[in-house]
Amino acid sequence: MISARLIDKKYRKRLEKYTKNNHNETAIKLKLVQNVLVTIKKDQIKNSKDKIRSLINVLKNDIKQLKKNKSKLEDAVNSPWTLYTKKGSKKINAIDEEIKALEKIKKIKDKELKNLSSKKGKKKYENKLAKKAKENYLHSTCVYMIAKEIFTCLNNENDITEELVRYASYFHDAVKVVDKSHNHSRNGHNLFKSLKGISDLNVSLSEEKLDQIAKAIFFHNKREKIDPSNIPNSNILLAQIIHDADKISKLYKSKTWKSSKSNYLSPKQYQKELSKLRKKLILVESENVFENHIKDIHSYI
Repeated sequence: MISARLIDKKYRKRLEKYTKNNHNETAIKLKLVQNVLVTIKKDQIKNSKDKIRSLINVLKNDIKQLKKNKSKLEDAVNSPWTLYTKKGSKKINAIDEEIKALEKIKKIKDKELKNLSSKKGKKKYENKLAKKAKENYLHSTCVYMIAKEIFTCLNNENDITEELVRYASYFHDAVKVVDKSHNHSRNGHNLFKSLKGISDLNVSLSEEKLDQIAKAIFFHNKREKIDPSNIPNSNILLAQIIHDADKISKLYKSKTWKSSKSNYLSPKQYQKELSKLRKKLILVESENVFENHIKDIHSYI
């Protein structure tokens, strides 16, 4: 059995060596797109500050009006009310409760605005975006390297090329820099379709290839829709390659050997996690690649 603690110490060396010096035009394009996404996100934050300010002003005015007309409003709603609970009943003033609720919301929004407006808060958020972009780039590179291995193992009769694998790998999670939702695949699909119109990126792909890659990005996290029981075609195969490479890349993520409480898994629990990952793979060739990666990672211990 392999100790999860030892894997934690060594996996970064393996990942660094695995992805080192893997610079290509597609990787550079990903970084350019990440910069655009981060810039857009910063602009959105700037706009959100204006919206928060407007909301705070509305809340201040509502609180002021409630306090000013408290006695009239109490008569209108027949306050105080009797509130019944498991512990008994008690009298509550409906207007006071409303004022407290609005003041609580205002306090939260004041704090939110302060964090977004302060230099420290702004710097912290920018650092967070930069860290996300770096992690996203490393993950995408790792997925590409694994996907390339799967692609090499395939007896390819479906017009899949290394170029398609490269673009689909690097851009499968590109939008996750600013969008962590499950819909990132849909948004990533739309993002990639729009790259053709950005002259600075010089994406020289035919409409057919662009569509093929975009579909693979859309389906890469929808296993049920790219199951082998579906009729095989190049769009599904490319999505299957990216799906499996994405799953195998989890071998290099701490969730594979740590619990949510940051405690190391026991050797038995670790093997159980590996079994879960293995069962999620679609292609037989991916299983062989998976086993080779486990051997390589363990060789670093």
